Amino acid sequence: MRQPRAARPPESAGPADFVPVRWGGRLERLDVLGQLIRPLFRSDVRLGLGNGLDGFAASVPVWSAGSTEQRRYVSGLLMSGEPVALLGAGRTEQVWAREEPYGWRLTGVAEAARGLEPARALLVTARTPAGPRGGRRTALLVDTATHVPGRDAGRPVPRDAVVGELGGAAELWLRSAPPTHALVAPAAVAAGDTVLRTALRCVRDAAGTGRQPDAYGLDAVAGAFLDLLTADCLGLVAARAVQLLPDNAVVYAAAAAAWAPAALTESGYDLAPLLGAGLFARTGPCGSFNRQLRGLALPARRYAPVASCRAVLAAQVSAFAQGPWFADENGAPPGLYRPGDGLPPLDIRPYPLAAPSDPLAGSLITLAARAGGEGDVAAHPGCAGALSAVLRVLVAELREVHRSLAAYRPAVTMAAGPRTYGLTSRYVLLLAAAACLGVWWHRWRGPHGGFLADSCWVTAALLRIAARLGSVGTGPAPCCEHVVRREAYLRFVEGRSYDLYAAPIDGPDVRRSGRERPPDDRGKAAL
Repeated sequence: MRQPRAARPPESAGPADFVPVRWGGRLERLDVLGQLIRPLFRSDVRLGLGNGLDGFAASVPVWSAGSTEQRRYVSGLLMSGEPVALLGAGRTEQVWAREEPYGWRLTGVAEAARGLEPARALLVTARTPAGPRGGRRTALLVDTATHVPGRDAGRPVPRDAVVGELGGAAELWLRSAPPTHALVAPAAVAAGDTVLRTALRCVRDAAGTGRQPDAYGLDAVAGAFLDLLTADCLGLVAARAVQLLPDNAVVYAAAAAAWAPAALTESGYDLAPLLGAGLFARTGPCGSFNRQLRGLALPARRYAPVASCRAVLAAQVSAFAQGPWFADENGAPPGLYRPGDGLPPLDIRPYPLAAPSDPLAGSLITLAARAGGEGDVAAHPGCAGALSAVLRVLVAELREVHRSLAAYRPAVTMAAGPRTYGLTSRYVLLLAAAACLGVWWHRWRGPHGGFLADSCWVTAALLRIAARLGSVGTGPAPCCEHVVRREAYLRFVEGRSYDLYAAPIDGPDVRRSGRERPPDDRGKAAL
């Protein structure tokens, strides 16, 4: 359901930011758009959906495979603030399109449009006669002035309303998905930011009653912060890959869209005990916790269902079993991890469903050999041993996944079996590890420094990933967790975002005294 488009936070994305420059808008880079939508999703997930992301998701398939007239039409609607919506995709109701001499007659629109607010145009997925390749679902761009939802007896849809080819809707959705999937992780990170910040605010307010967070609470805060950083690393790689590594864009974007909301929801529930009775509040400082936690996975459910993401990933890992995986020994280009670097022009088009090699996974091997070498982490003696150890574990896990695939040799298909899906889950975690390692490495080697250049956060994040993989003996490093907790506390006090950018959000928390200290050596936070 399209959400109200009121109360847009300042410095957030406007209508032109969702339209590519080629079609009259301002959209040049998806990673920048991922930053612009964050104020909306920090405020309210549904506000973010209704203020541009719904229309963007409905328009991407048109920009990908539509005619020039269709592309101009949806671009003009978005630029003028008119809503464009999806209908029939991923819903249980069926929309049928019957071919007639003068066009298409739609039936079932009334049922499928229940709960959908009025839109100026609809991208409808309808069942049609089989297309040239046997598909029976077709995407149709419908002007609601011609065919009003709920009035199936209206005028028929013109023949040229087909987007792409007849019967090609399923493939169109998958191959045009990367730009939309790439925005799911930033949206989830922004919502997760509010979840963590709300939990810390409730802890602070409860401090006056004598209740202090225990070891579990401190671990939950550090874990949630690390998951936010990991999700943002994977989201950054997915967004930049659309322009830098388009052959891999489908897989990386699907991995980010599948993993980020699930991991952040899990760590969000881990924070729930910190709220105490505030967990049941619907208003006040703790009131937004439940709302944002419930809404955190909403963009993924709407635009990146887990089943479709896993199907894409299963097809890719199955293809890796048929040939070499790490063809490029140098791994991914540095620009994949550096948000300040330039990118090729954005070209929204049908992207390949599978790539011959995986530079991101390959970079895990390449960077692990460099980062774990003697001297490379000399400036971080406290976590050097832990970092080297966890990198060895992750590289061994990656090679084991490759060996398992080679021995199993599953068919290259999206209808994969349980064993393939299990290997796919491990593969996604390894992509997340590679993204974290790449962001840290190039930040440390670059001119900026700061928290992201410190190896403590990446060591703690990789240890957390290794634990999810079931690795034995990869517990947290105390010195690393202390640094992570300290940064989480400082960002809360100073009003900076819990992501890769540490951007000011609502200004410093002026209710906190500047005399209060950050966590001590045992990680006990003065919250």
